[in-house]
Amino acid sequence: LYVLVRRLVGQIQRAHRGEIAALEERQHSFDLQRESEERLRLLTEQAPVALALFDRDMRYVYASLAWRDSSLNG
Repeated sequence: LYVLVRRLVGQIQRAHRGEIAALEERQHSFDLQRESEERLRLLTEQAPVALALFDRDMRYVYASLAWRDSSLNG
């Protein structure tokens, strides 16, 4: 009985470690995505040229500071 319990405990521990590793990997992926989006936002926000992104219906999705400034000034 002791051997059986030890085997079950070992299986549970391995499964738990696998779940934790998968969660950590998922969190790491989310962190990388967030960092990438932040770099893109900073790049486009501070670009010296006017940048805008529109959806298929030609609605603004994003506009850089330079685009907003140029749109307001003529």
